[in-house]
Amino acid sequence: MTFKNKFLVIIVFVISFFNFSDVCYGSLMNRKEAMMIVETTEEVKALYELNDGVFINCIEKSVVRPCDTEWVTCIDDAWVVEFKLGKACGIEHDGRLKITMVVNAKTGEIISRFPEAEYFKDKNYCLESYDCISIPNNEEGLDSKCVNFVYGQIEANGNLVNEACRCLENICQEDLN
Repeated sequence: MTFKNKFLVIIVFVISFFNFSDVCYGSLMNRKEAMMIVETTEEVKALYELNDGVFINCIEKSVVRPCDTEWVTCIDDAWVVEFKLGKACGIEHDGRLKITMVVNAKTGEIISRFPEAEYFKDKNYCLESYDCISIPNNEEGLDSKCVNFVYGQIEANGNLVNEACRCLENICQEDLN
């Protein structure tokens, strides 16, 4: 075999190797990589710090394909990553005590996130009135108080009050109308 032929064989081998590795390994990130991206977000850090970190050992994590969940429509090449307060936390809730993020499996970009970190940092933060819950108030002279769905469910643990709350200028407050 001549030098020229050997050189061509080597070039074909190298090109084949790189094409083969792209097919076998793909350019998509795996579940663990998607989880690592979400774990570094402000939202997850705020969830871990919620109530001075008391829930850190009962937070459940999952990573699934969007097509395997009802939360989002089916998106190819993405992961849905969830962090939620599990049953071991002992908090009765309506399923909203979780963080859900959709991660693009090609770029690592977070496509969608809910809720924002601010819900965990500020008990009165809201975007719409549905975010607000009325709970019993332990302060003297007040029967109830309005807080967002994160703090409302944690503080009331199922004992919600039937008074109306609304979101006005991103603050949960009593609906006086």
